[in-house]
Amino acid sequence: MKILSLILVFVCGCLMQAQHKHHSEPVVHSKTSDSGDIKSLDVYAANGTMHVLTAEYDVTSDASKLFYRFSPDDGTSWSDPVRVDANGAAPYARGRGTDFQLAVFEEKRVAIWLTKGSGFGGRGPLVAAHSDDGGKTWRISETPADDGTDGDHAFIDVTATPDGTFQAVWLDTRSGNGKGVLNAQSKDGGKTWSANRTVDPVTCECCWNVIQSDIEGKLYVLYRDKDPRDMAIGVSLDGGESWKRLSTVGAFDWNFEGCPHAGGGLAIEGSEGDIRLHSLVWTGVEDHVGLYYLNTKKGEVEWSEPLMIGSDWAKAGDIAIDSSGRLVIAWTEEKAEGTWLQFVLSSDGGHRWSLPVQLSIPGNRPDHPRIVSQGEAFHVFWTESEGEKTVWRTERID
Repeated sequence: MKILSLILVFVCGCLMQAQHKHHSEPVVHSKTSDSGDIKSLDVYAANGTMHVLTAEYDVTSDASKLFYRFSPDDGTSWSDPVRVDANGAAPYARGRGTDFQLAVFEEKRVAIWLTKGSGFGGRGPLVAAHSDDGGKTWRISETPADDGTDGDHAFIDVTATPDGTFQAVWLDTRSGNGKGVLNAQSKDGGKTWSANRTVDPVTCECCWNVIQSDIEGKLYVLYRDKDPRDMAIGVSLDGGESWKRLSTVGAFDWNFEGCPHAGGGLAIEGSEGDIRLHSLVWTGVEDHVGLYYLNTKKGEVEWSEPLMIGSDWAKAGDIAIDSSGRLVIAWTEEKAEGTWLQFVLSSDGGHRWSLPVQLSIPGNRPDHPRIVSQGEAFHVFWTESEGEKTVWRTERID
């Protein structure tokens, strides 16, 4: 792969972008949560509203509690938190990277979380809850996983398709050959779930997954494969009834006996069969360790050469696209001064990128950014240490 030449392209692109800052310099607006200690964070944007699901550690009960909030005004204000898990099994919050997940369609809400069980590290069954009244009240649902065990189920993601179907993915061990990616669908707002389908029976054991739908309901799942441990993408053309492995995303040929605890990010552009995919992946392959951006041409599944983002100390990241085709990538990176959270922006489909902008507060430790696009702005969410607790923060990027 032409890694060196692509790094030079990246640097030149940054310099060209810097010469035109009056056209493209992002304006950043900061917001900080007043809640903590945060153990899990997810965000979902739909119908002009942003929705947040947090697991917050309660020292008095020595357990985490799950809360839902929403912002109808682009993050200027947030609703009071509503308890999600009050009538279900307690969340087993293992920390960022194993985050519990939220999806929204009209007035329906679905949340899925991990509970304690007999699996690796104490991981156990999935529990789901649904709301039919915009998140005011929550009820426990049927679990998405139909294997009936209390073993390891984790690394969840959930999304809503344009027809209102909720689609969930996770890793579990039912294949008998390590972990695999499973999928289930709910057509009744999260109350009940379909028989499970296998996206890929043998995958990496502990990297987060991403599921997204295009405007026509075609489903894509980004996950880490096993041999080699490059990222892969699966696709379903029939609402999750059947799956096939579409391609490798970044063919680094990374052979590694272990789990890097690093998933990826996915953004979908286009409609009516003219789809383009944008992805962010991490690899630990020798001489090319780091975070990379790739894309496909519209209507094709072949991926571009990987473009390195940040230094070889960059790792956890996410990517999002808005309706105009602007892209934002946010990631954490270890530097001599500590861990930084940074972002870059592209206004030309990923060909050129702005200079990195730091988001996190110096001295704090940011973790696992999540990005959503809302109107003409992006919103980056992450958790960050603040004294003895961890809070969630959000930045708006215009």
